[in-house]
Amino acid sequence: MSAEAPSGSAEDFARMWTWFATHCHGTSPLYERISMAVAGDRDLLERLRAAPPSAHLPPALLAAVHYLVLSGADHPLAELYAGRAEGDPGPLFLDFCRGHWEDVNHLLSTRHIQTNDCGRSALIAPGLTWLAPRLGGRFSLVDVGASAGLNLLCDNYRIDYGPFGATGPTDSPVAIHCRVAGGEPPIAERLPTFVTRVGIDRSPIDLTDPTDVRWLLACVWPDSGRLERTAASIELAQQGPPHVIAADANTALPEVLTGLPPGTAAVIVTTWAFAYFSLGTARSSSRCSTPLHSSGTSPG
Repeated sequence: MSAEAPSGSAEDFARMWTWFATHCHGTSPLYERISMAVAGDRDLLERLRAAPPSAHLPPALLAAVHYLVLSGADHPLAELYAGRAEGDPGPLFLDFCRGHWEDVNHLLSTRHIQTNDCGRSALIAPGLTWLAPRLGGRFSLVDVGASAGLNLLCDNYRIDYGPFGATGPTDSPVAIHCRVAGGEPPIAERLPTFVTRVGIDRSPIDLTDPTDVRWLLACVWPDSGRLERTAASIELAQQGPPHVIAADANTALPEVLTGLPPGTAAVIVTTWAFAYFSLGTARSSSRCSTPLHSSGTSPG
C-alpha cells in the first residue's frame, strides 16, 4: 500500500478501510472483519481524520489497539487476539477504541508503523546467495527502513525452503519455514560473511526499551502466526543489537555508503520501506546515480 493516505472526507477513509479489508482476505480474517467494521463507523473515521497524517493508514490504528492489548488492557478483544475466544471482532474493536480513545490517540500521535518481520530474510537470502559468486570479495549489508534491524541478522536464522534446501545455523532459535511458489531459488548452507551491517530508519526501534519492543510486536498481525517467531528474533537481536541509524534514507544513504569499509561491495536491501515513500520521494530515490547492488523484497 502506498504512503499516500487520504486526507479528505470520511467517505475516502471508508473506501481505504474497505480496500484494506480485501487486502487482508485470506491472510488475516481477524483484521479483515475489523477493517470492514471501521469502514462502517462514521464516528471512528472522523476521529482518524483528526489524527496526524502518518496515522491515517489502517495498520497504524490496528497496531495501536494491539499495543494496548499486549499491555494488558482488560477487554474481551484481548481474548480474541490471543485465540482463546471466538466471536465477531468488529464490534469489540469499535468498543475498545471508544473506551480507550485517549490512549489510542496518543499512540497514533507518537508512533510510526514498524512492520519488521524476520520472515522477510527468506527473500533476502537467495538474493545474497546469487550475488556472492558474482561479486566476490567482502560485503557490507545496508538495510533501508531497517526498523529494529532484524533482517540485518538474516545469516543468523535457520531458513527452510523445503525440498530446495535450507540455509543458516541449524541451532538457531529463529526458524523460518517457507514454501517456494515458483522457480528454483539459489540456496546455500550459509550466507556470505558481512564485514559490516548498517540499518537506516526514520524511527528505529530501541531493543533495550520494553515499550519499543512491545510496539514492534504490536505491528505484527495477531492471527498471522508470526508473533512467537518475531519475539524469538527480537531476543536474538538483543544479544548484539544491530547498528541502525535514525535518519531519512534519502539524505543518509550517501553518507552511509561513503563510510563503509574500503574494498567492500555494498549490498542494499529494502523489505517494505519503499511502500511508505510519497510518490515524489519515490521518484527522487529512483534517480539515484550511485552504482549499487540492491535487492527489494515484499513482506513475508
